[in-house]
Amino acid sequence: MVRLRKPWIGLVLGFVIGVIIMQNTDVSGDVDMYIGALVFSLFGLLFYSMIQMTISSVINKKLGFLKGEQKFLPMILMLAAEVVKADGKIDAVELEIVKKRLDAEFDPEQAEIHFKSFKGYLNTTASFSKLGKIIDYEFNAETKAHLLYLLISIAVSDGLMSDAELKVIQKIARVGNIRPLILIQTLKLFEFKREQTYRQKSQQAGQSKSRTSITALRKAYELLGISADATMDEIKKAYRSLAKIHHPDKVSHLEEIHQSKAKEKFQIIVDAYDMIKEKRGVK
Repeated sequence: MVRLRKPWIGLVLGFVIGVIIMQNTDVSGDVDMYIGALVFSLFGLLFYSMIQMTISSVINKKLGFLKGEQKFLPMILMLAAEVVKADGKIDAVELEIVKKRLDAEFDPEQAEIHFKSFKGYLNTTASFSKLGKIIDYEFNAETKAHLLYLLISIAVSDGLMSDAELKVIQKIARVGNIRPLILIQTLKLFEFKREQTYRQKSQQAGQSKSRTSITALRKAYELLGISADATMDEIKKAYRSLAKIHHPDKVSHLEEIHQSKAKEKFQIIVDAYDMIKEKRGVK
């Protein structure tokens, strides 16, 4: 969704053009002229919004989440730094994840410069209110969800998310006007993913998987936001609702590394859906 910037410009231009046209048209009086001008102002607003959406669409397809939209990079690195230092320690695994993402998107020299900036942000305090306004204004719902996924990926890279890290994530979601449901769904993605990983390791070790499978199934229902007694139609509806937000096509304008991350995220949803269908004997 593209937010219309300075809509008054379209209204004013339309009104002025309308006045000029109506003055050169045979109208019955000033009232009719200004009514006509107001109609033109509405058309001006519509035309102005169409131009902005077209320009935004072209830019989004050409610019990436980090590489192209470099004006957002400091903000993203600041948020990542707040997550990394939330629990009072700087974990090497978390630093490595940030470095790898920068290495993948920039040439070695640029990546090193950005990583130094990131390490500098670890020693400063970010203004959540200012960063939140940028997120709220510049990012649509799908990109907000993707941002949360990236930040939570960092937080859980060392195993589990600490309470302090969760509070920072929640604060970012709040100041960025990210819907609570989006945050809950994104957290559920990682809970199901962790359970799946544990289940696979148990199977490889030849251990009993009955209890793990039950837990994984419960996490699958929770991820879709439905109860275990939901009908198949309700399950399909919940799945489609998640797909509308987290489908990789929603961030197709981002760089390849982010598309890959989006596909990874969406596959978790597909796995949960498939697990439920398999349990119910539905193909």
